[in-house]
Amino acid sequence: MGGSGIDCGEIILQKSISLDSTYTYLKLTQEQLQLGFNAFVEICDSLMQRNLSLKMQEKSRDSVLHKARDLPNNGIVK
Repeated sequence: MGGSGIDCGEIILQKSISLDSTYTYLKLTQEQLQLGFNAFVEICDSLMQRNLSLKMQEKSRDSVLHKARDLPNNGIVK
C-alpha cells in the first residue's frame, strides 16, 4: 500500500478527458459522471472478486499539489 499523505495511494483505474475551449462546466460535469460510471462498470467484477490490479502513482517533479482551498482560474467559471 502507498505511504501516508495527500494523494499518494495506489491507482485503481485512470481515465482522461481532452479539454478544449468549447467545454462548459455542465458539459465537463456530465462527461466526468459518464466516465466515472463507465470506469465503475469496467472494474466491478474485479472489485466484487477482491482482485483489483493497483498501480503505484508515478512521482513527477512537475506535479503540483492542489488543495481544496485552491481555486482554479481565480474561482471564475466560464
